[in-house]
Amino acid sequence: MLRPSRLFLAGGFSLIALALALLPLPVAGALLGAIGFGILAFIEPIWALYAAILSVPIQELVYLPGGITVTQATLVLLAAVWVLHTLAHPERHSFGGLPMIGLAALIWTLVLASLTTPYSQIEAFKQTYRWATVVLVYLASLNMLLWHSRKPQKLSWQVIGLIGCLILAPTIDSVIGLRQFFIGEGPPSFHIGGTPFSRAYGTIGEPNSFAGYLNQAWPLALALTLGLAWHFETFNLRAWFGLRATSLWRSPSFSKHLIVLGTALCTFLMLFALTVSLSRGSWLGTIAGLIAMLGAIVLLVKQDSRFHGIQERIWQGSAIVAGGGVLLLLLGSLGLLPEMFTKRFSSILTFWQPFDFRSINVTADNFSLVHRMALMQSAWNMFQTFPWTGVGPGNYTMAYEGRVAFQPLFGFHPWYYSTGHAHNYYLHIAAEAGIIGFIAYLLLIGMLCAQALGSLHQARGWFWRSIVVGSCGIIGTVTVHNLFENLHVLNLGIQLGAVWGLLVVAEKSAEGGNLQNYG
Repeated sequence: MLRPSRLFLAGGFSLIALALALLPLPVAGALLGAIGFGILAFIEPIWALYAAILSVPIQELVYLPGGITVTQATLVLLAAVWVLHTLAHPERHSFGGLPMIGLAALIWTLVLASLTTPYSQIEAFKQTYRWATVVLVYLASLNMLLWHSRKPQKLSWQVIGLIGCLILAPTIDSVIGLRQFFIGEGPPSFHIGGTPFSRAYGTIGEPNSFAGYLNQAWPLALALTLGLAWHFETFNLRAWFGLRATSLWRSPSFSKHLIVLGTALCTFLMLFALTVSLSRGSWLGTIAGLIAMLGAIVLLVKQDSRFHGIQERIWQGSAIVAGGGVLLLLLGSLGLLPEMFTKRFSSILTFWQPFDFRSINVTADNFSLVHRMALMQSAWNMFQTFPWTGVGPGNYTMAYEGRVAFQPLFGFHPWYYSTGHAHNYYLHIAAEAGIIGFIAYLLLIGMLCAQALGSLHQARGWFWRSIVVGSCGIIGTVTVHNLFENLHVLNLGIQLGAVWGLLVVAEKSAEGGNLQNYG
C-alpha cells in the first residue's frame, strides 16, 4: 500500500504531466523550467536570491501571466522559501546587524506617513512595499550567508555565487548600454547632438537610473580585482605576455591571471558604460566612491602591520588617480575633450549652485538643469506645507500635478507634469515622508557607515576585506549620486540590500567573527 506522501507526489506529477501535454510547447517548457527552479529554490533558498538579483535588468522586459514582473515573482519565491527554511530550522537564529536599525526606522516612518497622507494611501503603501523588499533581500542574504559561512576557513560557493550575480547582471547590462551608445540606439531625447551616438541606458530605461545601477556594482568588481591581484602575487603582465602561445595555457598562473583580468574587464565595461551614459550625477558619485574606497584601504593599512610596507605604493597610486582626475577636469574646461563630454563637464559646477529657475531664460542647453531645479523647489515646498509626515510615500507626482481636490498644486509653469521624483533623494524623502522620514534615512546612512567601520576592523583575509572596501565604495557612490537622482526606484534596492548583507557577513564571517550563535 502506497504511503500518503507518495500518493501526493504521484498525483502532483500526474497533474504536471497533464498540463504539459495540453499546453503549447513554449508555454509547457517555461512552466517546466519554473517548476524545476522552484523545487531547486525550496531545496536551497539561495537560488531564489540569485534569481531576484539577476532579474533586476529585465524587470521591465519580462512579464508573467497576470501582469506580474519576473522580479516580483522571484521576490515572492524568496520570501516563501526563506520563511519555510527558517521555520524548519529553529536552531538557525536570525540576525539583523546595524543596518537593520536604520531600515526598521525608515519602514516605520514610511508606514506612519502612509497612514496620514492627504493623497493616495494605495500609492503610499506601494512605495513602502518597495522598501520592504529591500529589507527582505538584506535579511535573507545576511542570514543565508551566515549559515553557509559557519565552517572555519572555508569560503562557501553560496557567497561566491552571490558576488558573481551582483557583478554579472550589471556587466551584461553595461554591454547592452555600450551597444546603444555606439549604434545610436534610443529615443531622440537620448541622442547626442552632432554625433552618431546615443546616451547609454541599458535595460533600465533612463541613462541616469542606468548609471545609478552601475554605481551599485563597479566598486565591488574593482575591489575584488585589487584583492585578487594582491592575493595571487603573480599579476605580472610583462611575464605573462612573455610566455609563448603554446605554453600560455600550461602556465600555473594562467588561471589566476584569467580571473583577475575577468573582474578587471567587468569593472572597465561598467565604468565605460557609466561614462557614456553622460550622467553628471553618476560621475560625481563615481568620484565619491573612489574616495571612499581609498579611505577604506588607508584604514586597513593602518590597522594591519603586514601592509605597512606598501603605504608608499598606496599614496603613489592615490596621487596618480588624483592627478588623472585633475588632468581630466582641466582638459574638459579647456575644451580639449570630445564636445559631448566637455558640455557635461562644464555644467557640473552648476549642480551645486541653487538658483531661481523662474528668472532663467530656458534654452535647449539649460532645459534639463532648470527643470531639475523646478522639481527640487516643488519638493521643498511640499516639505514646508507638510513638514512632519510629508505628502506620503510615492505621492510626489500626485502632489506635484495637483491630482487631489482641495490640495495645493506644487507644479511650476511650464513643467506641469512630474518625472516621478525630485532629482534629489534627500529632498524627495523629506517631501514624501516629512522630517521623520528624512531623519530615518540619514539614520540608515549612519548605520551603514558604522557597519562599514566595524567590518573594516573585524574582517580578516583578502577576500572579505575586498568585499568591505567595495561596499564602502558603493555606500559612497549612492550617498553622493542621490543628491542628483533617486536610486531607490525600479527595484534597484535588491542590489543594495544584498551588498549591505554582505557587508555584515564580512564582519561576522568565520575568518573574523564567531558564528557559534548562528547555527
